[in-house]
Amino acid sequence: MKKFDRVDVLSYISDLYKDVNGVRPRFYNFNEWSDAELEAFEAQLISQLKENEELERLQEEADVKSFEDQVQKTIELGAGDRKTALRWIYEGHYEEKPDLYWDLDCFLYQRGIIHSDLGQKVKKELLEIYC
Repeated sequence: MKKFDRVDVLSYISDLYKDVNGVRPRFYNFNEWSDAELEAFEAQLISQLKENEELERLQEEADVKSFEDQVQKTIELGAGDRKTALRWIYEGHYEEKPDLYWDLDCFLYQRGIIHSDLGQKVKKELLEIYC
C-alpha cells in the first residue's frame, strides 16, 4: 500500500469496526500492522458484519411474528378487528409509559419492528386511528 492508500484503508477499517462493534478501534496501533495483517483484520470485520446483519434479520423476523401474534390474540380476546386490536395494544403501552403516548417510533422500536415493512404499516395504521 502506498502511504495515501494506507490512510484510506485505515479510515475504512475504522468505519467498518464501528459498524461491527459500535465504537471506534482507538486501542489498536494500526501503524505497527503489516498490510497483510490489515487485510486479514478487514476480512474478519466484514465476516462479522455479515453475521451481525443476519442475526439482526432473524431477530426482526421473530419480532414481526411476535407482534402479529399479539395482534391476532388481541382480536381473539375481544377486540374483534385489527384496528381495535392496534388501538388496545398502543393504549396499553400508553398506560405503562405515559410520557411516550404519541411517540410511535419508540413504541415500534421497543417491539423490534421499527425498520420493518410491518412497522411502517402499523405506524400508518395508528396515525389513521389517532389523527
